[in-house]
Parts: sequence; C-alpha cells; structure tokens
Amino acid sequence: MKYLSTLIFLFVVMSFYKESKTDPLNIWQNEHILWYEQAAKKWEQALPIGNGRLGAMVYGDPKNEIIQLNDDSLWPNDLGWGNPEGTPEDLREIRELLFKGENQKVDSLLVEKFSNKTVVRSHQTLGDLLINFKHNNISDYKRSLNLSKAIVEVNYKVDGYFVKEKVFASAKDQAIVVSFKSEHPNGLDGTLKLHREDDEGYPTVKSFSKDGFLVMKGEITQRKGKFN
Repeated sequence: MKYLSTLIFLFVVMSFYKESKTDPLNIWQNEHILWYEQAAKKWEQALPIGNGRLGAMVYGDPKNEIIQLNDDSLWPNDLGWGNPEGTPEDLREIRELLFKGENQKVDSLLVEKFSNKTVVRSHQTLGDLLINFKHNNISDYKRSLNLSKAIVEVNYKVDGYFVKEKVFASAKDQAIVVSFKSEHPNGLDGTLKLHREDDEGYPTVKSFSKDGFLVMKGEITQRKGKFN
C-alpha cells in the first residue's frame, strides 16, 4: 500500500500588517480574476491551485476554512496488478496488421492482449487542512482566484478590521503556502488540523504535532476498488 510520510511541504503563515492606503478588497485591473461574494459550500465551488505535483482546493470559509490537499503520487497499491497477457508474437501480429491498414483489428487486439479490462481504482486525496477561527461580525467578504498569478485570496473584515488569506503553490519550493494577515488588535485565534476520511470504516491516517510541525502519517487504500 502507498504510504504517506511526514508532511512538511505545507506552510501556514500567520502575521499582522499595518494599515495600508491600498484597500485589500480591491480587485486587480487588467488581470484575469474569478471572484465570489460567498465561501464555497461544496468541493466543486472551491478554488484550485497547484504546481503540477501538489494541488489544493480552497473553500474560503472565514470561520471553518477547508483546504483539500492533493499529491500526484497517491495511488492505492494492488498486489494483483501485473503485466497484460500479450506476448511478443501478439505484438508482431499487431505490427503486421498496422502495415496492412487493419486499424480496427489492431485496436481490438490491443484491448484484448495489452490492456487490463477492469481497473476500478483511482487516484486518492491527500486529505484536508482544517483551519478554524473564532471570527465574529464578518463583513465585506470576497474570495478570488487570480488566473494570471495562480493565487487564491480571501478578504473580509472581522469587527471592522481587515483579514486576508492567501494560498498559492510554489513549483520552485515544492510547497503549498497558506498565509493569513490580520489588522485586528486581538490578532488571530484559532486551531489547525490535518484530516483524512476513513476508508470503509478503517482509519487511514494519524495526525499529531511534533517539533513545531503538524504531521499526518498513514497509508493510501481503496477497499472497494478492484483489479480485473
């Protein structure tokens, strides 16, 4: 089974910034921006970011933020995964048929000899980063995806003070970066958690903190999947 190692590619940065003359809620001009005035309620409404290997879907909830995480290596292993039954003789026959222009016969033979007929196993999610804040009196909400810069931003006010969340994926550093900034005099008060759903009632991961890191360890399974 595919094992998850300690996850340290995810950085969560929380800080405070001084009041600026630039309104954080302004949308950049002359750039391709998708923006919404409410948080996502389901996965299809979340905003995507990624770097080719790592990816995330950002819901943008100011109280109970969900960032669904992905890694392109997370496939369930199957001991029954073997080579197709095709032989060198079958391959020679296929080549001869190609030269003769028998494309339909080639296609049928390739499927019969060199493909696995039933593979009901799929790429699996890494899990969710859950960020829960004690935010009240939320106003002026807006979330956006800058298609030109591949950056998700969530801007809103808490008790009249600006809060900004920024999420992007760095290809150079192979990291997903989550940044929070607040003008509120009380700063940011909340909790972080890494979570992954059970597989048919069986736990797949354990989450814990160690040496200042939030760690998730486990394995990738797909108990209802099958192979041929």
